Amino acid sequence: MRVYMAFLKKEFVEMIRSGRLVTLGIIFMLFGIMNPAIAKLTPALMKMVSESMEETGIILGEVVVNDMTSWTQFYKNFPMALILFLVMFSGIVTSEYQKKTIVPMLTKGVSPVTVFLSKYTVALFIWTMGYALTFFITYFYNEYFWGNAAEHIVYAAVCSYVSGVFLLSVMMLMSVICEGSTSVIVATAVIFFVIYMCGLIPDLKNYLPTKLMASNELMVGKSSSSDYTISMVVTITISVICTAASGVLIKRKAV
Repeated sequence: MRVYMAFLKKEFVEMIRSGRLVTLGIIFMLFGIMNPAIAKLTPALMKMVSESMEETGIILGEVVVNDMTSWTQFYKNFPMALILFLVMFSGIVTSEYQKKTIVPMLTKGVSPVTVFLSKYTVALFIWTMGYALTFFITYFYNEYFWGNAAEHIVYAAVCSYVSGVFLLSVMMLMSVICEGSTSVIVATAVIFFVIYMCGLIPDLKNYLPTKLMASNELMVGKSSSSDYTISMVVTITISVICTAASGVLIKRKAV
């Protein structure tokens, strides 16, 4: 445990020194501000468009903006924030092997599993804090401007958060298997694409992690919280399996 905590501290220091922690903090903060900002500016933008379209004979009706408009933006922007996060962490394991910086650690008797777990913990912590930052900024701005009248706000957010943890776990597994950060991103994208395509099959969609990415349907009453239970259990289980598999495989990874 002492070695693990030492490497955990080392990873956090590297995140700060490299500027990635600050960069990600700014990115998540901007996404949080963008959601209510876009919603607030929508009537003005639509008015500008309608004035130009009136010349062609097309008249647009009045646009109603509320907290749901902002939450819709939140779930539209969520994939983009997740992709940026995964790209920035895609080389967290592979870079250690490419630069051979892991060799001195292993020769001193440090377990590669300890190294992996410290990196995974840091990535998971930053994802959790970043997601929470985006969510709470959006929530409080929505409350200030319109009040949060949407249904199941927290549960819907938890569902999308867990889907992010799932993709992080898959990416970490690919980081152990693949040799470079580009290969990690491509492999993770391929796995997601396969799962997404399987999710288009009606009999399978409620069992797959991609179901959690449609949790915004909860907020408009198109589905109930129980509809996501199976997908939540399956997603968490797969995430745990990916993490465990990463620990097993990294022991066998050649330096």
